[in-house]
Amino acid sequence: MFRSNLKKVTLLVVVGLFFSACNAGNDQGTDVQTSAQASPKEAPKLTVMTHDSFSISEQVMNAFTEASGIEVRFLKSDDTGTAVNKAVLAKDKPLADVFYGVDNTFLSRALEEGLFETYESPLLKDIPDHFKLDPQNGALPVDFGDVCLNFDKAYFAENN
Repeated sequence: MFRSNLKKVTLLVVVGLFFSACNAGNDQGTDVQTSAQASPKEAPKLTVMTHDSFSISEQVMNAFTEASGIEVRFLKSDDTGTAVNKAVLAKDKPLADVFYGVDNTFLSRALEEGLFETYESPLLKDIPDHFKLDPQNGALPVDFGDVCLNFDKAYFAENN
């Protein structure tokens, strides 16, 4: 299970990421991003495991750290399937506090393995029920998207 003493921090991060420009460009090209502000007192740290294609701008993370006082470290873990497998293998000694980016194709594995703790976000009331794929609210919906396939009917008709 992910560290229970970070439930409130987890919500803060999820809400912050949800309302931020989550897909803003990141030109650093590194596997691990951190966001930190120098302060006399060490900032609380939060490690977020995610997939390699997750990107968030340094500006957004700096603003988050400044507003919350929390230093965020992203542990990019290959594609979503690999990231879920890494989390499953390390579930007794988690690599991260939060997992961000599990999709509906890998969600059942994560839930079966008990990777997530339940959390009743006050924002769930604003989410349509058909997006709530985990009835215990261990995995909270953040976004959705469609996959479209465009093809040329005439080409296929002419080329069998």
